[in-house]
Amino acid sequence: MKKQSRWGLARGFSLIELMMVIVIVSILTAIAYPSYMKSVTKSRRSVALAALQDIANLQEQYFLNNKTYTTDFTDIGLVANYYINNEGTLVAAASSDRVYQITLANVSTTAFDVVATPQLAQASNDTLCGTMTLSRDGTRAVSGTGTVSDCW
Repeated sequence: MKKQSRWGLARGFSLIELMMVIVIVSILTAIAYPSYMKSVTKSRRSVALAALQDIANLQEQYFLNNKTYTTDFTDIGLVANYYINNEGTLVAAASSDRVYQITLANVSTTAFDVVATPQLAQASNDTLCGTMTLSRDGTRAVSGTGTVSDCW
């Protein structure tokens, strides 16, 4: 027999009420979690885009001073292996916080590409954009299933 309060109502929750709360919370979680992960992936992508533009600017400054582009990050004041975390901070190649590797490709005396390659969880979560490339002339490219306008 349930103990009743002084107003004549039973105290506590029934198993049915508890199960209904669990079902409602599960449904809300199933809806919210994918949206949250999409937002995290997109914010990490924006950090990589900023890094691409920063490095392209450093390459242009190097070109003004030397009349050629460099293939070496150390020439423009960066470290050789350039990995960034979700805040855009430089991290070690072995770091579990790295989300993008930034590299230079197709470098010549008159052209270059800056490439952001997703790492770890970002690589599996960002199939829309994949590897993003910014060329000297401002041309943008992605290797994923999306279009450039989806990613930039």
